Amino acid sequence: DVHSGASTWNILIRTLEAHHNKKGWLGQIYAGGGITIESKPSAEVEEAKLKAAALLEACGWQEKSDKKPISKPLEINTISLNKAPITINQTGRIHYSLQKSNDVIFVDNLDSFSYNIIHMIVSEGKDVSVIQGRNGSNEDLASIFKANHIVIGPGPGRPEVSAITMSIARECLHRNTNVLGICLGHQAIGLADGMSLIRSPLGPVHGIPVEIVHTGGSILPKEDIIKMTRYNSLLLDGVPKTLEINAQQLSGNEIMGITNGSNIHGIQFHPESIGSVHGDKIIKKFLDLERIVEK
Repeated sequence: DVHSGASTWNILIRTLEAHHNKKGWLGQIYAGGGITIESKPSAEVEEAKLKAAALLEACGWQEKSDKKPISKPLEINTISLNKAPITINQTGRIHYSLQKSNDVIFVDNLDSFSYNIIHMIVSEGKDVSVIQGRNGSNEDLASIFKANHIVIGPGPGRPEVSAITMSIARECLHRNTNVLGICLGHQAIGLADGMSLIRSPLGPVHGIPVEIVHTGGSILPKEDIIKMTRYNSLLLDGVPKTLEINAQQLSGNEIMGITNGSNIHGIQFHPESIGSVHGDKIIKKFLDLERIVEK
């Protein structure tokens, strides 16, 4: 945990845990993996046994296997080396409290990818003030909406578990501040504008790039069909009161984006994912939006 320094290991892929007592050394071997969507449980078990075999052999607890690893001939391709030009990228700073002047405020809803998004933002030279979405942030809305840009980050569960997330989502509908909601943040904006949240009719989609068709919007790529990665089991449903639906999954028509066409944007997919093609350009285009002067 970047805040407390605590460490929790959810998967020990292949580990030898050794303990010393009066009788000598004792060891335990752990091997495992994750049962994920589209994986085959029986194949995962066999893979775990294979992972453990190397440690069992190293400890002398198992005879070496006669099975040879699968191998195929490799071709050697000569690659010419070229000098890369020296470039210096301006990098922003990360703050964990609001500053007198805030380029970007990021609402951290405890998603695994929060800091991938934050890294993309600071890579554009913007300072980011991170506020906690789940721990009862005491930041007032007036201070938050002084920022040039607000990103409501993704996270597990429903948006209502974060009071500050829903407060920002409701308030942004009446403000000129640039606001981007990603995944859970997108759902929060939709709920605030009268939409409902349903379970994905085709089941959860985690880590799978999908084709999305869109009608434009100031931060989406120019291509009519884009490929972005989904990590969600809940979806917005219905018609927004003031916003418009500007992106849908090509197969199934699930809502993937909402916008007011200027400063408010919600995207169901994760632009920071390696599977999202040119997702970084979406973040850049959002950060390039100029703030509309309040009347």
